[in-house]
Formats: sequence, C-alpha cells, structure tokens
Amino acid sequence: MPRLPAARLPGLLVSLSLLGLLGFECPGNGVVVWIGTPGEGAVVESFEFAVVVGLAPQADVATLEVRLNGEDVTDRFTLGAGVATADLVPGAPLRDANRLEVRVDDDAGSPQLETRDFVYGPPKARVQRIANEGQLLPGPAAQGRVGDFLLDNAVAGFVVQDVAKRDLRAVSAFGGNLIDAVRKDAAGQGPGAGLDHFGELQPMANIETVLNAQFAEIVNDGQDGTAAILRVSGPDDLWDYLNPSAFVAQFGVGFPASADDVDQAVFGTTEYVLEPGVPWVRITTTWEDTDGASGDVSMYVGDQVNGWGELDTWIPGFGVGEVQATAGTDEPVKLSYVPQGQALGASYGLLPIEFPNLFDFTSTSFSDSGVTVVLHSHFIPIILAVGTPPTFVVPEGGAASHTRYFIAGTGDGGSIVDAANQILGLSRGTLRGCVTVDGAPAGAGVAVSVSASLAVVPDSLTAVYRTDEEGCWGGSLPPGPYRVAARASGTPYQGGGPLPVWNPVSVQADAETVQHIDLPATGRVRVTITDESDAPVPARVTVVGDDGTAQPATLHNTGLGSFLLGAFEDAGHLVNDPADASDDERYGKDPLPFGVSRVEFAGADGVVDFPLQPGDYRIAVSRGTEYS
Repeated sequence: MPRLPAARLPGLLVSLSLLGLLGFECPGNGVVVWIGTPGEGAVVESFEFAVVVGLAPQADVATLEVRLNGEDVTDRFTLGAGVATADLVPGAPLRDANRLEVRVDDDAGSPQLETRDFVYGPPKARVQRIANEGQLLPGPAAQGRVGDFLLDNAVAGFVVQDVAKRDLRAVSAFGGNLIDAVRKDAAGQGPGAGLDHFGELQPMANIETVLNAQFAEIVNDGQDGTAAILRVSGPDDLWDYLNPSAFVAQFGVGFPASADDVDQAVFGTTEYVLEPGVPWVRITTTWEDTDGASGDVSMYVGDQVNGWGELDTWIPGFGVGEVQATAGTDEPVKLSYVPQGQALGASYGLLPIEFPNLFDFTSTSFSDSGVTVVLHSHFIPIILAVGTPPTFVVPEGGAASHTRYFIAGTGDGGSIVDAANQILGLSRGTLRGCVTVDGAPAGAGVAVSVSASLAVVPDSLTAVYRTDEEGCWGGSLPPGPYRVAARASGTPYQGGGPLPVWNPVSVQADAETVQHIDLPATGRVRVTITDESDAPVPARVTVVGDDGTAQPATLHNTGLGSFLLGAFEDAGHLVNDPADASDDERYGKDPLPFGVSRVEFAGADGVVDFPLQPGDYRIAVSRGTEYS
C-alpha cells in the first residue's frame, strides 16, 4: 500500500471539531472513519472536486487504504490531523457511477470500512455507438443512422459513419468519415441553429486514394471526464466520387503520376478526439508502411470535404465562393462554410496543423462539383506546374501522422476564426458591432465582412460574419488594422451609395473595438399567391429590376486562372482562362440572370415578405419545374 504523504500546506491542522468547515459533520462516538464529501448519492458537477475522509483519533492512519471503483487511489490523498483529503481530476478510474471505499484499522487492529456511492456528472464529452433514432443529430443534411458513432459534448455534436461500408452518402463510398456536425449553443443566430447542414469529411491518402475504414474502436467513451476518442482504421482505396487528374487537365498542366490512382502499401488509422466544452473535434490520421522493404512512402495527404445545402464556401484570405484552386494564404483556417437562408446559424471550418516540410508549404486546396480537396502542407500550383514530390513521408517500416481540427461554428466565418485562435493560442483582440436599418436592429443574416486589404474593393477577407437576431456580430482577430462593411439584401449600402463603405478599425490585443453600421431605410414587398379557387399555393417570386445593392467582387489570381468571388456571399462568379479569354466560364453557385435582382419562394401559406430598395420593378410569379 502506498505511503501517504504529509500535509502539503504547512501548519494545516484539522481537528475533529473543525471538520464541519470541510462540508460535513462529524459522526457520533465509536466511528473510526467516515466520508465527508462527496455526499451519499451526490452528483458532482465540476470536473475537479475534493474528497474528504474523516479519521477518528483511534484510527491507525498507516493502514489507510482508499479505492475508487476498485482501483487503489491512496497515494492521491494527503494526511492532516484527523483528516485525509484528495483533489480528484478527470481521468481513470472515474466514471459515471462511482463507489468510493475507505478502509482503516482502529487502534485494536480491527478493520473499519466506509463506502460512498456518487455520480460524476460534469458536462463531459462522450462517444457512443448510436443505438436508436433519438440519438441522431437533427437537420436537413443529417445522414447519421443507427449503428454510426456520436461524439457529443455540451456545445457540439459530431457523427462518424460506421465502418466497413460501401455506401455513397456524400463524397465517399466508404465508412469511418465525419458526416454530421451541429453547434448546440447557436440559439438566436438563425433558423439553421442547432441543425446539421454539413456533408462529409473524408481523410485522403494520396489525392485519388482515401482511407477505407474497416475497423472501429471506442478508445475512451469519456466517462472519466477526459476526451472522448473514437478510432477507425483500414487500407487505402480508390476515391470514386471525382477524378482529380481529369479535373486539373482543364488547366493544361500535368498531374503527379505518383498520385494518379496509385495503390500504396499503407494502412491508415484516424482518431476523432472530442474534449469537453469545445466546438471542434481533433482529427489525427496515421499512415503505416505495411511493406517495410521498398523504401519510404511519399503521399499527398489531406481531406476531401463537402458542404451541403445553403452553405457558401469561404476560404480565409479569399472572397466568398468556391475556388477552383488556391495558392495558399497566411490564414490558419484553410476552408470554411458560411450560411445563407435556412442554414443561418450553422457554419463549419477546417484548421490543418501544418507539418514540417522542406519548403514550409502551407495547406492549399482545389474544388470541383461542390467538393474541396485540401492538401495538407502542400502547394498545389507548384505540384501541378513542376511536379514537386509530396512533403508527407512515411518512413520505411514506420508511420507518420497529420492532424487537423474540424470546427462547428455559430453561423458565420467569424466563429470559425475565433475557434482557430483559441486552438492555436494566438494573441487576439475583439471586434464587434451591430447593424441597424434606419436606426432599428437589422435582425439575423446581415453579411458583415472584415478585410485587412487596403484596396478599394478588398482582395481578401479576414473574417465573414452574419448578424444574430438582434442585428449584432463580433469575434476575435489578430491585432492590426482592418476595414469592415455590411450588406443586407434589398437594403441600400451604408451612406446610400452604389458600393459598400469599408470602415477603418484597429484591433488591439486583449482589447475590444466596436464598429456599428447603420444602413439607410428601405422598402418591403409582400406577395400573396393563390390558385384559381383562392387557395394559397407555394410559388417562386422573381424581382426584375436593379435594386442598387449588387455586391462587388474580389479578384484573385492563383497562376491557374483569375477568380472573381463575392465580397459578402457567393452569388456566382467568373473564372478567367489565362490562355483563352473565350473559355471564361461561370463557376460556383449559379448567378442570377441579368436584370433579376432577387428570387424568393413562398411556402405553403402562399405568402412571401422581403425588403427591397425603393424603385420600380416587375414581379413575376411562377410554378413548375423551376420551383423547388
């Protein structure tokens, strides 16, 4: 039995008459040992808590033994006069339901026993196999099924598809992938708050190959208050959804032969780790060389990511919209999704942890058909231009890992940036404000963009916010100068001009900067649609005419072409072919036709109401194949 340490605090003398100060009363005569805290049947709601054991003068403290759920924890206790105390922290052998047993001999050598049952109930992170439909995450993009795995804490929930599947739910035919994500504390951010709008994240082995998970193990279910951990593993396999080598052929550049449908002798393991109280899951994929005799294995590792529904792609450092290929940015978040319409209140982001490489490459990406391929610590333009080899190397007979964080936000890109700043421990200041329309709160869904660019139309966005139901927004940013502007559909820009006003602000470390924006008054349109019997019907409402609030575009050139993206939201953008101007094409979300300022949809009640800048318009109401 471990020897008990002396009291840690000099002069700590606790007599039996003072034990009441520790939260319990002393028992009557003849009792040798008793447990003061936790109380019988108590629910301990803090992650760390004190255990206090009272010892009568006749107790032989040299024989004291304390067990928690059968495991000896005596060495965690410190002796004082008439008392033994311990501060328990998350970890084994704690679990949901606990039994504490204290044994000590009295001065006659007779063993004495005291037991205490209690519940360890702080807001833990948990992982479990989904046993019934009531455990599934809600939302229009939810794909989880009974048999999948739920990682869950007080602020967020994530679903990982069961393994050994041949089931194309989103971008992959294999299991073991992250398929659902919900932020629980986004109330007041919009109709999508608390609902899943995400598609899938598939760990990638070598661009055209992925992890085909065949095995799953719950490493730690989270009962002990530490991180919940799910581990999936399997070989590499071909990715069926897209053929990236055919995709890049349109740029007239080569594709690395080492990544063109190459089967490698590797075995992959991905761990999904969810800590209590955080809105992100840490994902670490480890690749092992299973050959062991053919030299090192070089791989273009990363993730294939698909955001669904009414989510716009936003890569920090770029404008809003799907980017065919990126040339890298200094922003740590390499991919995020910001909401529109019914998705307001939901957002997502991917933060790769860059691994050391010879050229200090950061992660870059390319996109097609709504899928973004993020290559961790690889520079895509150079790979395609000169065929640079992979920077991720599995040593012969060994293993190598790469880590990233998948973040569930509260409905904008700003909450993704906030989470990344917390994860990386970056120095931050706070920028916040509220948007009003003619002095009244603008409500949820107004787009607020922040840029460090000094160009007339910024060529990069550092943060993209969406206002809450009070019309307010805010988040953390690295210290420095920025400009901020707002756009509310159907409402004039600040100052009433044809372009947004970019207000200069300065963010200081550990300080708050406030920038309110007031937009001019606007009009409203209410359309009621009925059929020939005057019954309400759903329909599409098209507004024809210029409302004067078209958003400006941000221009980007990655060497593979120039891209026009939205300064506030994805409204469809132009891709310019640097070799042939006649080959320019629209990309991303389909833009509205020329002359159409907005399209709205009436529900089953046949009514739609929306703001519209004062002016002359024509309104067309239609039903048919175009209504969905």
